Amino acid sequence: MIWKLGNVALNQGNIAQAVARHTETLREHYALTLQAWLANLEANWDRAVELVGLGRARVWRLYIAASAVGFESARLQVHQLLAVKQDGGRSGFPLRPAY
Repeated sequence: MIWKLGNVALNQGNIAQAVARHTETLREHYALTLQAWLANLEANWDRAVELVGLGRARVWRLYIAASAVGFESARLQVHQLLAVKQDGGRSGFPLRPAY
């Protein structure tokens, strides 16, 4: 199995060497971003229709709105994982975050 995280592909060989240092959910951030995108689309609706056609603009409006609802209700989630390769048992990260 290979997982693609950003620009790094993890497989069973190198994931065993990785140590999770931080995880967080970005669900609330995605909901807010999608709300802003939807507002921007609505504010520029005529131009969007002109550029891509009514059908495609309506599909994007539905997709963005439904995705926002999914993130707001926690039916959709995105998680960010910070993992590092150990160096002789040391990760090189501080024991606690600075915040």
